[in-house]
Amino acid sequence: MPWTEGCHHERVLADEINAVDWLAIPTPRLHVPRVGRDVPEWFDLRSPVPGLRDLATATNIPAVAEAATYLTSSSILRGHMGAVFPAAVTAAPFLLRISPHWRFEIAEVARTGRI
Repeated sequence: MPWTEGCHHERVLADEINAVDWLAIPTPRLHVPRVGRDVPEWFDLRSPVPGLRDLATATNIPAVAEAATYLTSSSILRGHMGAVFPAAVTAAPFLLRISPHWRFEIAEVARTGRI
């Protein structure tokens, strides 16, 4: 069953996510081949905090999907590269606490194709 808006558990979880010093976790800089002047040669991965917080407070499947998409290009992982970064170790307990709340809805979407 989805979490309800304002649920105490999701607020506590969001506070715990915010309390982590994510900047202290080593994160690699990624090299990008120079395609044009506007494309940097190196770029930093974005913080996972907005994605984790949004996932913890999501109240529907589209919000879960949007947060998960954000996380696949954060300092937790880079989906298209298949790369997992050190912040994933810190994020894993949060993801494990969040995931049981959505597994039945996600399975239903996968089964029916409807959101």
